[in-house]
Amino acid sequence: MLKSLNNKSREFASATLSCMGDGVVTTDMEGNVTYINPIAEEIIGTCKDEAIGKHIDDVITFINANTKIKQESPISMVLEKDLTIGLKNNTVILTKDHIEKYASATCSSVKDAEGIMIGAVIILRDITRLKALELMNENEKNNLHTIFNYAPTGMMIFNEEAIITEVNAASLHYMNQQKEQVIGHRFGDSFFCTESRKDENGCGYGPNCSACELNKAITLSTQMGTVTENLEFNQSFFMNGKDVEYWFRASIAPIMINNKRNTAISLVDITESKNIEISLKRYRMLSENVSDIILFIDLDGSIIDANKAAISTYGYTYEELCSMNIRGIRENWNYTKQQMQEANENGISFETVHRRKDGSFFSVEVNSQGAYFADKRMLCSVIRDITERKRAERKIVESQAKYRSLFMNMYNGYAYYKILYDSNNQAIDMEFVEVNEGLERSFGLSKKYMIGKRHKELFANSYNIIMEHINTNMYKLKRGESLYIEEYFATYFNKWFSISIYSPREDDIVTIVTDITQVKLSELRLLASKEEAEAANRAKSEFLANMSHEIRTPINGMVGMLDLTLHTELDYEQRDNLLTAKACTNSLLNIINDVLDFSKMEAGKLTITEDTFQLKELIEEIIKMHTPRIREKGLELYQSYSPTIPEHIVGDAYRLRQILNNLISNSIKFTERGNIALKIELIKNTNEEIYIKFVVSDTGIGIAAEHIGKLFQSFSQVEQTISKKYGGTGLGLAISKNLVELMGGRIGVESEVGKGSSFFFFLKFKVEIPSEPKIEQSSSVRYKKLNILLAEDEAINQRVIKKMLLEKGHSVVCANNGSEALELYRRGVYDVILLDIQMPEMSGIEVMQRIREIEGPTSHTPIVALTAYALYRDKERFLAMGMDGYVSKPIEMIELYKVLESVIYKNQAPQVPDKVLIDNNGQIIFVNNKTLTDHYCDEFIMELTEAIKMMELAIENDDIMKIENLAHDIKLKSGELDAIEMKDKAFRIELAARRGNLEEAVIYINELKQKI
Repeated sequence: MLKSLNNKSREFASATLSCMGDGVVTTDMEGNVTYINPIAEEIIGTCKDEAIGKHIDDVITFINANTKIKQESPISMVLEKDLTIGLKNNTVILTKDHIEKYASATCSSVKDAEGIMIGAVIILRDITRLKALELMNENEKNNLHTIFNYAPTGMMIFNEEAIITEVNAASLHYMNQQKEQVIGHRFGDSFFCTESRKDENGCGYGPNCSACELNKAITLSTQMGTVTENLEFNQSFFMNGKDVEYWFRASIAPIMINNKRNTAISLVDITESKNIEISLKRYRMLSENVSDIILFIDLDGSIIDANKAAISTYGYTYEELCSMNIRGIRENWNYTKQQMQEANENGISFETVHRRKDGSFFSVEVNSQGAYFADKRMLCSVIRDITERKRAERKIVESQAKYRSLFMNMYNGYAYYKILYDSNNQAIDMEFVEVNEGLERSFGLSKKYMIGKRHKELFANSYNIIMEHINTNMYKLKRGESLYIEEYFATYFNKWFSISIYSPREDDIVTIVTDITQVKLSELRLLASKEEAEAANRAKSEFLANMSHEIRTPINGMVGMLDLTLHTELDYEQRDNLLTAKACTNSLLNIINDVLDFSKMEAGKLTITEDTFQLKELIEEIIKMHTPRIREKGLELYQSYSPTIPEHIVGDAYRLRQILNNLISNSIKFTERGNIALKIELIKNTNEEIYIKFVVSDTGIGIAAEHIGKLFQSFSQVEQTISKKYGGTGLGLAISKNLVELMGGRIGVESEVGKGSSFFFFLKFKVEIPSEPKIEQSSSVRYKKLNILLAEDEAINQRVIKKMLLEKGHSVVCANNGSEALELYRRGVYDVILLDIQMPEMSGIEVMQRIREIEGPTSHTPIVALTAYALYRDKERFLAMGMDGYVSKPIEMIELYKVLESVIYKNQAPQVPDKVLIDNNGQIIFVNNKTLTDHYCDEFIMELTEAIKMMELAIENDDIMKIENLAHDIKLKSGELDAIEMKDKAFRIELAARRGNLEEAVIYINELKQKI
């Protein structure tokens, strides 16, 4: 390009370009460098000689500063399109030494005088330093912005109109707001100031906004450039549906943004510290106005601070008190380092005497507690003047002295003791402090002799019982309750006493002893008379039991032989004779049963049970049982059953059967022609209970009016001629009457001689909705041939029972007494053992016990009791002793077989479902007890947990009756679910509560909680 100029012009142009402050590079139309000035050489790092004649792309390398990708030279576009262009953004020059330089460049075409493009020129300027300054400025700006946003102090910027233009995270956190909810609004509007909400125009327009310290400071900053530092103000804000008060410390300063005065505010939330400060002021006000003395004392005893009450009470000035040690106001100083440490760590309370400035003394109660005061550990002592209380206590003592004389002169024995403790703080004895004349008189010991001695020294026999009562019930004594020993026999003095124990103050015990010897002797005389009567009654019961045993033994042989003979081939006459004989034995057995039932009733030992049963089925069974005899006599039987009687009722089905059997049997006995009628009528139904009338009427001989009164008497019939003709014990109606009354009903009769009788009775039953029907287990006997040991001392009974067992194919080994049975057991192996209870040499019970000892815990041979004992609870008694089964004499073959099956297969019962249910789809579902137990388990646990909570509350209230009732309910529910351990614990709680032993009940309640 410069070649087109003459030499002189070229030199001038070259000199001119060399003096420019910018780099200049020219090229011809092919892009080859034709000129480069010194500044350009410096910028691109290439000398003139190396550049001239080379293509521009080989001389200057352009790259992107971020990606490092080479950029196209702008000269190419200028030469191609005749443009004037610059460099792309972020383009740098890469020198020969690989140094990156930021540069600004303008590239344009060069034309001759005729306007024809003859090349291109690029003007370069090194802006690396400017770019570095720009980046530094940008970084500082970003750093300042980051500091602003993440500063722990709230920061905001307001424009000249007091509108928020910037806000940091700490400010937003104070008020739980988002940035977009704040920017563009005034302070009060952004943060829901309570005052701003009172006017629709918002912040600055509320009734009290003119008094806002923050608004005033912002105005001063914006308008006058005034700086406000450490401004403390409180503001009420509406947050979460309620007004909340905050305290802030703010600094307000003007700043220039875009040549306009703005305001920057820094906020610190001082609400917590301010509240503490206010609380301290309140505490100070309180401490200054309370009547109690308050002293702050360091751990050396120096007084640090005192309230007005202390100054007023002690008579010292505040300065004098704060220069003293606590020893200066304590009388008989004994506030040891150990006490100081205890007060510092746990707090301590005690009574002592303090001294005023004038030398006078007064009694005080001191409560000392460790606390921090100005980051220093010290004691805060609250001291109360108890002079008046001490004076009142003295009056009480004087009053007590008056009553003391009363106790000392009363007739009952009075003793005042001091409790003596062992090293474990357990009361071990009591020392006599005072006794009255009544105690001297009761025991024949002088007051002088007793005082100072221990209770155990003088009354060793009563020592254990009294100390046990005191130690067990110490908590009751401490809360002012009294203990009672209702009766105690002093062997040494040969007297009966009742003892009352209470504690008038800690570590002291008072006993009041009452001589009840005369009362007790009268009671013992009455008790002896009662025992004589009961002994006579027991003798009668034993007689009946023995009579039953002795009679049942031969009857057993008769019934057994009759049953065995009836199982053989007989002609008609033989079978008829045997059936008649068996009827006679059954009649005799019924008489014995009547006598035994009557004996139970007289002894009050006959119990009524309550079970669910179907009355209609029961009536049908009774009628079916009496139908053969009715037909035999040629009588008609009529039955009337009310259809409205519920299917399932709750009561004693066995006793109801006994009553109806007695009445129907009597009607059949005394009716020769006509009919027998049974009518069951529903009288009343309350949905929960029903009242039913039962009527048994006949067309028999009837009863004269004058004889009706004898009907329900024991061993009584209307007249001797009837007794001789019809027989019987005369107990049937008496038993029926007693049974009806035991079941809560009443019985009566209407009768006319020659026309018949009508016996009726009323009974009440509960109504129960039946549970789902159970699948009954098959009654088929799954017998295998058994090896049986039979112990029976009666030869006839032995032969009869052996034949019964041989009939089923069993093998039988017989023993004639208990000792022989035990010896046979030792020598052989048996599937089951049948033991008579009464045997010579060794009873059946003793044999059973010996066998169990020999077996040990790992084996068990079933043992069945064979006995003529059939009185009240005989069966339960023998089973409780360890027998596996029970058969009463006379022995029925079927009953014997059933008992054998139950004891042999009781652990091998077939698995049948307990319930059958039908689901919503009509499908049959079998359910067993485990399923039902699991179903109710959660509900039972919840009920049990709630009951335990109620028992614990009852313990706190000493409500023994409540504990007993709750434990009883738990016992029943546990039994329903077969929760045996829980049932046992509940039963123990019930017994403990019944005995009034609260401590024992608590132990078992805790054990029950652990079982859950």
